[in-house]
Amino acid sequence: MAEVIDLVQGDTYTPVSFNVRDKESADLWENTDPLNLDYVDSVVLKFKSLSEDRVIAEIPCEFVYMRNEAGEEVLQHGKLQITDWGTTLQCDPGVYQGELETRRVDGKIQSVHNLLKFKVRPEF
Repeated sequence: MAEVIDLVQGDTYTPVSFNVRDKESADLWENTDPLNLDYVDSVVLKFKSLSEDRVIAEIPCEFVYMRNEAGEEVLQHGKLQITDWGTTLQCDPGVYQGELETRRVDGKIQSVHNLLKFKVRPEF
């Protein structure tokens, strides 16, 4: 598992960014098959307590785009972000893990092998 991402219970806007790799940037996300982003329909973060097997939330991730010199929006180096946690962080304080899952346009699912680790602390 990677480094810990710190979150605060009850927050609804805590931007978190992730880098994924595609066939052109094979240096990101070691030990996974390359993602061909041309065929990805959506990406979600499956969020669960470290002590339980049940997924408590599937949080949509957004691709991050930037404008190039020609004014076209292009994918920013395979970067994903979460800006809307919804009610997910109403969970109890503790340690959680997440799995990034890509859902392809043909209905197939591919999960990133590396798990993410989160620590949720109580709010004041």
